[in-house]
Amino acid sequence: MFSENGKISRRQLCCLLTLDFFGKGALLLPAFAEGMSGREFILCLFPVFLLVFAYGRLVEKLGESCGGDFRLFAERKLGKKTTDIFLLFFFLYAFWDLTYLLHTFGRIGQTFLLPGESKEILSVMALLAGIAMAYRGLEIRARTVEVLYPLLFFPILFLILFSAFHQQPEISEAMPVFSGYRGMFGQVLKMFSVFGGLSFYVFLAPSMNRQEKGLVRKGLWRASAALVTLFLLVAAAFGEEGIGRLPWPVVSFMSSARVPGGFLERWDVIFAGLLETMLLAGVGSSLFYLGIIGEMLLHRLKKSWLWSGVAAAALLVVFWCGESGKAVELYVRWNSFATVPVSVAFLVILRCIGRP
Repeated sequence: MFSENGKISRRQLCCLLTLDFFGKGALLLPAFAEGMSGREFILCLFPVFLLVFAYGRLVEKLGESCGGDFRLFAERKLGKKTTDIFLLFFFLYAFWDLTYLLHTFGRIGQTFLLPGESKEILSVMALLAGIAMAYRGLEIRARTVEVLYPLLFFPILFLILFSAFHQQPEISEAMPVFSGYRGMFGQVLKMFSVFGGLSFYVFLAPSMNRQEKGLVRKGLWRASAALVTLFLLVAAAFGEEGIGRLPWPVVSFMSSARVPGGFLERWDVIFAGLLETMLLAGVGSSLFYLGIIGEMLLHRLKKSWLWSGVAAAALLVVFWCGESGKAVELYVRWNSFATVPVSVAFLVILRCIGRP
């Protein structure tokens, strides 16, 4: 029997962070590498993760100072209308994040796992699974992710380890590093937006024990260390232009993994299956936050109607994107250059005003 006390543990939050960001980061970050050399991509990762950890610190501090109700805290500082406008940007981020995750789940599943299945059907299945995870609330979602974490993350680390020893590096000649600081800034901004979901952790403050410190950063260390290791190996294996040219470089990278004994050969398929399950956890997270913020903005609308409308809209966008790269374009247009900068500015303003 599990107690229903409205709280989640330190381990559960770290598991949520790791699964939320590793699977999405492993697939979305290389999508921003088009036109970049492998060296440029790796150079961008370091300022991105510095910003991520600084932002995680900001989110932690706001969570500690909001007094258990983030929206009420924000309204006292900025007023109700201003807070609602900023919350709308939070809502839009979660929506475009959801559409990207559903689209990617369908594409990965169709490419590596079920070639004969429709991408749209796979996306619908992911959406239904995410709704089932999010509808039961934070505690059920946290317990589910806590169970999935060792079944997903540790096998992925295992595969990364064996891939490192069985690669045949094909590093090409060095390419020029960036055409200017403006180009680097744009790439860093796009890559940072992958972790824009950190903003939502201010809403989990009432569910965390007060004595827990540094939880956001501890969860981020796991995901970021694994991502940096993975991308360094991918860049070494595919050369300067490989990351930007391959559609799913991290999955293709796993095709060369060789585990002693030779009892399984298609480790890229196993790796894709693990990432797909991580994406399911991400879909559940996006829907969960859409429900929380939607209720704040639309008090009279039932949660079932809210999620029905969001689900229908997300599926329409996914179907419209088809097989093209429109899902990534929409993510960049709305999240990288709109919702994430506004959300970050909102939290920075609150932190500055909230200081004694």
